[in-house]
Amino acid sequence: MGTTTSLKGRVALVTGAGRERGIGSATALHLARAGAAVVVSAFGGLDVLVNNAGTGIGVGEFADVTDDRWELSWLINVMGPMRLSRAALAHLEKRDGSIVNVASTAGLAAEAGYGAYTVTKHAAVGLTRLLAAELGPRGIRVNAVAPGMIHTDLGAAEPELVAAATGATVEDATRSAVERIPVRRLGTPDDVAAAIAWLAQPGSYVSGAVLPVTGAMVAGLN
Repeated sequence: MGTTTSLKGRVALVTGAGRERGIGSATALHLARAGAAVVVSAFGGLDVLVNNAGTGIGVGEFADVTDDRWELSWLINVMGPMRLSRAALAHLEKRDGSIVNVASTAGLAAEAGYGAYTVTKHAAVGLTRLLAAELGPRGIRVNAVAPGMIHTDLGAAEPELVAAATGATVEDATRSAVERIPVRRLGTPDDVAAAIAWLAQPGSYVSGAVLPVTGAMVAGLN
């Protein structure tokens, strides 16, 4: 998917790209290798906005997630992408622009114990579809990726959380997680970055899509 994507001459802004081994940093590098200038302001315009910054602070049983964690989840996972998208409109509509939101499989299906994270990622999917419908006439495409179990600094912690809750070893929890994935491996930030770059390429007819990057873990739920 990512090897033939060309973004030469395009200017991209990726939020949440500062974490090593994260989806944001991998996306910034992937877009740069495809020819994009991954920086804001100095290039006089904006072609691609990737709303990647997010938080998992709202993960937990519904009754245990505090109001503060709900509000912070909403501010970062929903209001952040909304405000950045709104601020970018004037630039994007002049340049066949594209917005790619980073949602989650938690935005496609609900699983007990994911609390505010599930609700806000569902909202991110709804925001994607709304913006696609409204901004299409203005020449802006809007899509989302829905990563599954990705081995990042954050995602790698999930087997550790399962191990702590169940008493299993981290190795056993990781093995159990991989067994749930039909392709039998965890995803990588580069897997997600390639999907984002493909959605961001100019001239595409794809808009309003929510692309699962899951190794078929939630096949059919897009």
